[in-house]
Amino acid sequence: MKEYKFNENTDKKYLSGFSSLRQNIFIILEKIYKIFINNKDGRIESIIDQISEVRPNVILEIGSGVLPIYQYLPEDMKKTCEYHICEINKKKVDYLLKKYSDTGYNLKIECSGVSPLPYEKDYFNFVISKGVFHHIDDVNPKKREEKKLSFLNEIKRVLKNDGINLLMDFYPEKKFKDIFWHRMYSLILFEGDYNYLSKKQAKQMFELTNYKDIKLYDINTFKGLYYNIIAKK
Repeated sequence: MKEYKFNENTDKKYLSGFSSLRQNIFIILEKIYKIFINNKDGRIESIIDQISEVRPNVILEIGSGVLPIYQYLPEDMKKTCEYHICEINKKKVDYLLKKYSDTGYNLKIECSGVSPLPYEKDYFNFVISKGVFHHIDDVNPKKREEKKLSFLNEIKRVLKNDGINLLMDFYPEKKFKDIFWHRMYSLILFEGDYNYLSKKQAKQMFELTNYKDIKLYDINTFKGLYYNIIAKK
């Protein structure tokens, strides 16, 4: 596996925070949290609907954490597609490798950062990144923008022509209940807020990197409002 040389300013805290115990504690607290607020969450359903409509045969999921979209795929698609997961946190990768070691399907898990992605040019039909874009950050605003554009260009590089980039992320504005969830997430898993873009700002970056057929959707979740951008290479 490729070892990722992380950025001291933005990645160290993120890479050090995960453990199975912390994850299990967080899941319990999150279930309690959901009791008191609207439990509706259309993120996974939205992504699976898009994948099912396109029926791609080679899929990449970037930054899956320990709850990859892969686990929600219909069984027939798991059997027929080649599915890759790229996750930066080695502890999470070890967790995924153990969890999915005996699936018998064509699942490949890589420990790597995103600049560059460890894949060949024009390889994937479909690339997913959920809640990853705000982690592409830097204290310098100009470098931050360059990194986010580089991320979109890297996805474009590994996509086949007319391949789809599905990017989902939080809106920067959050209600009190959403801020509470993010704070709980940060305290338990050591993964705090980074740099959030508005839907308009994210769309502009897709335009700057020359994606086509850009479509935007809003998705309301118990964590707050997400935007969903779907575009073609």
